[in-house]
Amino acid sequence: MSFSFTSPLVVWLLSLLRYLLRTGRRDCVRMAEIEESKALTVHQLLQNAARRLEKAGVDDPRLNSELLLGKVLGLTRAGLLADARRTVGPAEQGPFQAFVARRAAREPLQRLLGEWEFCGRSFMVSRAVMIPRQETELVVEACLARIPPGREAWVAEAGTGSGIIAVTLAAERPRLLSLIHISEPTRPLYISYAV
Repeated sequence: MSFSFTSPLVVWLLSLLRYLLRTGRRDCVRMAEIEESKALTVHQLLQNAARRLEKAGVDDPRLNSELLLGKVLGLTRAGLLADARRTVGPAEQGPFQAFVARRAAREPLQRLLGEWEFCGRSFMVSRAVMIPRQETELVVEACLARIPPGREAWVAEAGTGSGIIAVTLAAERPRLLSLIHISEPTRPLYISYAV
């Protein structure tokens, strides 16, 4: 069994603990009773979250809400729309509300999701690395334009964070040898890419 501080259940439990410590409340039973009385549908949760994110000034609050709820429920955006009338229980609402609160506090969406797409591939994102940006895709495209397919070449990426440039170049040009400087905090990400 693996343990991660970013799993939805752990995030929700930590949020509950912070709430109890902040308010001085020790009666978890009372809070659970309150949560049980709030059975909401996917549609209602998305509306409420989008309103909260909009008030916080988050760009594209509906998209953010859909991606976060999709992560908690294990559904795509299309799946959420198809399941709009599904009732979501407190065990799933808690982690979702914690994600929404963190997003409203301006924590990057990509970090909350734990991954982000870059050049058509999904990469893990953590606090140890910078978030992949669309502008960086232009750097990869420029490199690929200069390295014809099938040609051997060397590429060095120094000071890399997530390693997305070197990994993407190596995936697009199999005969390319990428040299990457791997820092200690990002090492687990590289191991997961290699597996």
